[in-house]
Amino acid sequence: MQNTGYAPEDLIPLVAELANKFTGHEHSSISYEKAQTLMEAVLYCIHELELPENNALFHRQLSARDAYLAGKTIVIEKVQKLRDLYGEFLPDFQDYGSICLKETVIDGIPAFLNHYDIRFAPQETLLTLDYPILKDISALSGIDAVLEYVKCIQLEQLFLQRFSISYITETLYAYHEDYCVLIENICYIILQNLILRTLQGQLFPLSEFAEPNHTDRENIMESCVSSALRELISHYFDNDLALTEYFSHCVPDVAARLPYLVKGTL
Repeated sequence: MQNTGYAPEDLIPLVAELANKFTGHEHSSISYEKAQTLMEAVLYCIHELELPENNALFHRQLSARDAYLAGKTIVIEKVQKLRDLYGEFLPDFQDYGSICLKETVIDGIPAFLNHYDIRFAPQETLLTLDYPILKDISALSGIDAVLEYVKCIQLEQLFLQRFSISYITETLYAYHEDYCVLIENICYIILQNLILRTLQGQLFPLSEFAEPNHTDRENIMESCVSSALRELISHYFDNDLALTEYFSHCVPDVAARLPYLVKGTL
């Protein structure tokens, strides 16, 4: 059970009210598992007030009921934000042939919006979010997970749409002839290609990084990849901070692959 700062006796009446509404006021008996689910629903909403963007200090001044209701309002607002965000980028959305990306965005997100239960199960993510993004959101659930996921997809679309479809599909095909069925992040593949191109245009000898015992090789490569990433974002996206922050999550992985990329073994 999440620590909300409220005693169980403050939370149980809220669970009882949800149980009454869940059964349609016909009876008050529910299974232990359902009671647990409803308690998680209450805790999830209260936890919304603990998130960095909200006023945690103000939260401590509220009763459990008021904190729950305030948190539930935040959940409702986030669902609307998800609808708005999804509606913004969907008309220009491109899957570039990736079946997993297409199914997740075109089918999965609307399914979540249609079935997400704000009242009785806001903590449920519902979707497996099969298409991998570059940011770890495994600690999130419910609307928090899906909203953050869609924000990441929107950033990826912003990045990919800066380049021609032919360049993207040709690069993906060169990476793997059957890239369409891969469950891989296509933005990562393109970014990796662009970073390598950028590094190859610089003056330092990349071949040195292929030496297995190169001193401080890992730190040097991460520094080089970070520098190349900043150059790309500066050149194509006017130093967009959101893109820089998002792509920074994959810098260590690209750096680790760099010796093999230089050798052409990936």
